[in-house]
Amino acid sequence: RARLSGCHNQGLAPNYRDTQVLIANDIGYDKINSAYSYGGIEQARETVSDFLGIPIHHHVILKVSGAKEVVDALGGLPIDVEKNMDYDDNWGKLHIHLKKGPQVLDGEQAVGYARFRMDEEGDRGRIRRQQQVVRALGRKLKEPSMLSRLDELARVVKQNLDTDLTLMQMVDLANLYSSFDFSKMRTASIVGDDAMDANGISYILPYEPENRRTVRRLLQDHDWLQKDDLRIRILYKKAPS
Repeated sequence: RARLSGCHNQGLAPNYRDTQVLIANDIGYDKINSAYSYGGIEQARETVSDFLGIPIHHHVILKVSGAKEVVDALGGLPIDVEKNMDYDDNWGKLHIHLKKGPQVLDGEQAVGYARFRMDEEGDRGRIRRQQQVVRALGRKLKEPSMLSRLDELARVVKQNLDTDLTLMQMVDLANLYSSFDFSKMRTASIVGDDAMDANGISYILPYEPENRRTVRRLLQDHDWLQKDDLRIRILYKKAPS
């Protein structure tokens, strides 16, 4: 059986979707969020791995609609909304109308808050708010009252999650994070310069060496950062004779 080993360091390093990277398998340069469209999850995983210089062993994909359902299944998320937000995108079915200040956001509001980027900060502000939502989600999951919501949460996650983790590995992850203090989660952002090509398409040109160093400092687990090292422990059970 393959089991996830103990994890001493947890870090969060979101990538801006407009970051220009070399898409794996000789595709060429494009925005990092286009990697999936070229070859699915394997193409995306290899592209991110090459860009950051670390192995990407597993993936978890949660649908946007699923994220809304997860928050609703938890009874909402306490969030200190950092500014007034008013934005409507009928084509993208995104409607954000929030007032500044502490409040409990339902699923649609929480996802809208995490997706909002129509201000002077653009993607940079969006990434910061996403990190804020992730921390709030972690704190919420650790509340004792969540025990009564586990069945509903499990149903929602099962319907909306795509991952290559086995059930046992997901249980291992849940156990690892059950005692983790999310207020101490280290975070960092990929940095770069805003740019625009000849066709008027905007990009973020990353500082690749600096970003790789940032990710390594964030994880602070150099043995794990060996390219071919799989972070799992193999448990052998002797067959009965």
